[in-house]
Amino acid sequence: MAAKPRVKFAITALAIAFTASSCGASAASNGTKACGYVNRGLSIYAKNHANASQALNEIRQALPYAAIAAGTDGSWQPLEATLSETNRVPLSDLTSALSQECQGGGGNPNNGGVFEQATIPPGNGG
Repeated sequence: MAAKPRVKFAITALAIAFTASSCGASAASNGTKACGYVNRGLSIYAKNHANASQALNEIRQALPYAAIAAGTDGSWQPLEATLSETNRVPLSDLTSALSQECQGGGGNPNNGGVFEQATIPPGNGG
């Protein structure tokens, strides 16, 4: 016997509500997973800078997870942006940013998602 339209609607509505409510958890879960890769890579690098290639391989595995997290929660965007630079910027120049972005569980260290605009220093003579 076919389910009544109300029952089908109720099941569909519950499925949509469950999916929508899990978006925040998905960001946190994916961001935490990304930081796991980052922290393991930084640990490898800290023990021996000669293992930079191995550390980068570990750190680069974080990018898809950080991208998913950043897509649903903007506080993960700094981590995603820093990870996207690992193919152009030496790891030694990224370790500080990666450490800060993954400290305390990750996310934006600057006030929970509020991005601060950099200021341009005044020029000479003007």
